[in-house]
This record gives sequence, C-alpha cells and structure tokens, in this order.
Amino acid sequence: MHPHCSLALFALFLAAVAVSAALNEDYEFGPETGGYQPIQNAANDPDVKKMVEYAVSEINFQSMKSSVFKSLVRAEL
Repeated sequence: MHPHCSLALFALFLAAVAVSAALNEDYEFGPETGGYQPIQNAANDPDVKKMVEYAVSEINFQSMKSSVFKSLVRAEL
C-alpha cells in the first residue's frame, strides 16, 4: 500500500471517530489523565488481592527479599 493511501485511511478513521464522538452526547470519557479513583470494598475484592499478591511476589523476585503481604488499607485505580 502506498504511503499516501495509509495517510488517507488514517485521516478518514480520525474523522469517523470525531463525528461519532460528536454525535454521541452521552459519551463519557474516563477519569482525567493521572487521576486516581478509589476502589470500593477493595479489602474484600479477590481481584485486588490477586494483584497485590502478584506485586509482592514480583518485588520479592527482583529484590531477592521475602516481603509478606499482611493487609490492604486502601486501593486506587
């Protein structure tokens, strides 16, 4: 494919996205860049627990130490 065709297709894609977003007034973007939101009931969420356990295991692996996860105070995403 010629570079001009790729550029034209990319411009067409951007235009389609812009029109779609403009027509959908109810569309909400995610949180502001860099913004954090608390995870509700994080201490009882099994997915959060898995993420924390994975993070601790990676820290232990990279630092050659044996840190232990005791409790979760709060979590943000």
